[in-house]
Amino acid sequence: MQTTVTLPVTLSCMEVTFRREMLGWIGATHFLLEPIEGDVPGMFAELRCLDEDVLLRSGVAVPSPRFLMLTPWYVWPSYQVALDDDFADALDIRVEEDATLLTIVTQRAPLERSTVNLFSPIVVNRHNGLADQFVPAASEIEAGWRVRTPLLPPRPAGEAGEGGIAC
Repeated sequence: MQTTVTLPVTLSCMEVTFRREMLGWIGATHFLLEPIEGDVPGMFAELRCLDEDVLLRSGVAVPSPRFLMLTPWYVWPSYQVALDDDFADALDIRVEEDATLLTIVTQRAPLERSTVNLFSPIVVNRHNGLADQFVPAASEIEAGWRVRTPLLPPRPAGEAGEGGIAC
């Protein structure tokens, strides 16, 4: 049986513990998820690492990372992920409503260059705070979602605006 996570879940401030180090960040397992207030409650949050001794995969020490997270359904209403049983069991996810899916936003200037990782979302059990980054066995093409999905949709042809991106 696979657990398919599709519904948006309201974000609340909570401690999050990754069952293994966050991909690419050695020693990063304890985080605080804090929703960012704005026009659309629950759309964005900050995921702030609480661990002090964090290294990049290359072994270089870095300050504790912070990530801008997006609840993907606000931008991609059809977004869904099918979790395999082992992954869902490791986070004690039994039904869809147990899980919150978050995607990492890579902020760039100008904003039109910012991207979202829809291929490998962060899955959080909203009841116990256990989390992990889900990396599907399929390729980006097979999964239907990309690691570097533009945050802002392209502007229609002929519409004025800088960079060809709609805001």
